[in-house]
Formats: sequence, C-alpha cells, structure tokens
Amino acid sequence: MFARIDTSLLHSSWQYYICPLFYLFFIWNQVVNHAPLFQIWIVMVLYPFLDCILPFDNRNPSKEEIKQLDNQLKFKLPLYVFVGIDWFYVLYIQKWFYETHASLSYLEIVWTVWATALLMAGNINVAHELLHKNNFLDKFLGLTTLSKNMYLHFYIEHVHGHHRRVATKEDPTSSRRNETLYQFLPRTLIGSWISAWQFEEKKVGSKEFSLYNRMHMFTICYFIFPLVAKMFFGWIGLIFFLVTSIFSAIHLEIINYVEHYGLERKEISSGVYEKVDIKHSWNAPHRFTNYVLYKLQRHSDHHENAYKPYQTLCSYEESPVLPHGYPVCLILAMNPKDWFEVMNQKVDDYKSGIKRSEKEVKKINWKIYKVLAKQAVVLTTLWVLEILGFMKLI
Repeated sequence: MFARIDTSLLHSSWQYYICPLFYLFFIWNQVVNHAPLFQIWIVMVLYPFLDCILPFDNRNPSKEEIKQLDNQLKFKLPLYVFVGIDWFYVLYIQKWFYETHASLSYLEIVWTVWATALLMAGNINVAHELLHKNNFLDKFLGLTTLSKNMYLHFYIEHVHGHHRRVATKEDPTSSRRNETLYQFLPRTLIGSWISAWQFEEKKVGSKEFSLYNRMHMFTICYFIFPLVAKMFFGWIGLIFFLVTSIFSAIHLEIINYVEHYGLERKEISSGVYEKVDIKHSWNAPHRFTNYVLYKLQRHSDHHENAYKPYQTLCSYEESPVLPHGYPVCLILAMNPKDWFEVMNQKVDDYKSGIKRSEKEVKKINWKIYKVLAKQAVVLTTLWVLEILGFMKLI
C-alpha cells in the first residue's frame, strides 16, 4: 500500500510546500505568540521525531519518470514561493525585533536570534538548489536570496571549488576523519572565502579591481546590506542582521561537515584524484527532512550529477548512509565524542564493506536516541518555563 503512496508522492509537489508553510507559522508564532523557543523546539525536536516514525524515502524515479519530472514548473514553484516568503520573513522579523527588543528578556533575544538563524540557513539550501540551474531566472533568484545571508561567495566556491575538489585534502568544505566540528568551522569559513577569491582572480587574470571579478561585487554588497539595515533599523537592526547572517552560515557549514565526513577520493597521482561519484557523499533516507530540505539528503547523486533538479535525485544502496537525518547529525556533530563514536564506525564499515549485526546496529541507534532524548527534555523544559513566564526574569 505504501509503495502506491510513495509512487504518488514522487509525482507530487505539495509536500515541498511544508517549509514555506512553516515559515508563515513561525512569523505568527514569533510576532503574535511571542514564543521563538517553540520554533527551535519544532526544528530540533519535532523534525527528528517525524523522521523516526515516518517510513524511509527510498523510492527512486525510473529513467522514464525522470524525463517526466525534469523541468516541471510545479516543482520549481515551491522554491519560488519559499524565496518570497523568506524575504518577507527576514524583513518582517527585522522590523519586529527593532520595535520590540527593549521589552524582550536576554533569553528571549537569544531564542529570537537562534530561531531566525535556523530559518535563514534553510534559505541557503534553497539558494543552493536554484544556483545549480542553467537559466538566468533561477540563478538570479538564488543569488538575490543568498545575499541576505552575507554568504554570496558560497556560490563561487561551492560550484567551482567544492564540486571539483570534494572529498580531497584540497577542499576546505570536506571534513576529515577525527576532525572536530570546531576545528572544521574556522578552516571552512576562512578557506571558502580564500578559495572564492583565488578562483575569481585566476578567471579574470588580475588582482586589480574589476567589474568582472564577482568577489569585488560581493564584497561591496557585504558593506551595503549592513548599512541598509542600519539605515532602517538602527544599530540594533545592524547587529541583529549581522549575527543572524553569521549564524545561518555556520549552520550551513555544520551540514557541510556532516555531508562528507571521513570520505576520501583516491589520489591517482600528485593532485589528481579519481572521478567524483556516489561513494563520496553521505546520504540519509529520512523522509520528513528530505521534503523540508528539498532532497538535499540524496547528496551522493547531487555530487555525481550536480545539475539534476531535486525531484529527480536518486538514492543508491552503494552510497554511504548516515545514522540519521541532518537535524539529528547536526546535534551529534556538536558533541565530538558522540560524533566520533558513531561516525568513525560508520566510515570504517563503509570502507571495509562490513555489515554490522542487528545487536550492534541497535547499540548505535540507542546512543542516537539518548542524545535526542536529552535534547528533547532540555528544550521542552525550557519551553514550559517560557510558557510559565520564567524566561521574562532572565
């Protein structure tokens, strides 16, 4: 029965409106309900719970179905709707925070910044999907919406750097075995910036200012956008804009950390590596976040076929599989001890082809569920305290 439902969902686009609808709910929740911690709870507790209870998303489109699904407007519309709502959300929340920050407690300010940054990180994912297109409109929308995150150089480095150098020691956005998240973040944030500059200077053939060097234009934007925020919303608006932008970029890079951890391409000769294929990115078949993230978790196929639209991406048994969806792995990654204990075993098993016994698999799952339970207890407790009004005292 579920096979028929899965086939129906394959040709449907309604499930990809979940994320824009959540955005609308979050605007109401933050502005009317005054509960930003609730939307953090939804992303960090409810999303993983839904991934746990829903069947895996393993149904691949056939070659004939890929031809039918490719370039269908109904799959682009959720992305366009998302971009529009995201612009409205960011500008509205910026205005709301400017007008109400004086009446917020310190913890409410922290929750508001965190909640906004989480949603802005989702915007980078949609921009990523649009920028992997060959038409002007999608690329324009991708760059325009990415500009709010102050991370425009991501486009250059991701397309011309990461996709060529993924799973090699030359790639600043591929995490290495036993490299903690906190070692990875400064390496990728600085390395991506340098990589984008190097590519543009090589393309233009000069380090002098040039309109053809996109990094010069992007860097100018990095000064213009904060000044616009300052002009309309004062110093508090400028700080809110910068902090949420920075934290949204950090959330993106945590996902990058997860997507390629410990995977390596063979070096054939000095600086020459084997072709990128489905063995060099981690997949996750967890259904709910696959819909919310527009199939980003089918990352192996994305790297082998960078310009395939999200609705046609496939999941292959030969690809490495994460122990859970991205939201859970993001939580795990923040604790290096738990992350290494789970993921180093996954890396070793994949490289050696070992199949773990059911008992060993349950042991790994139990560790993940304990981490999730702690997260749920902490955030639920804080949420209840917020409802009772204790957060106003801090």
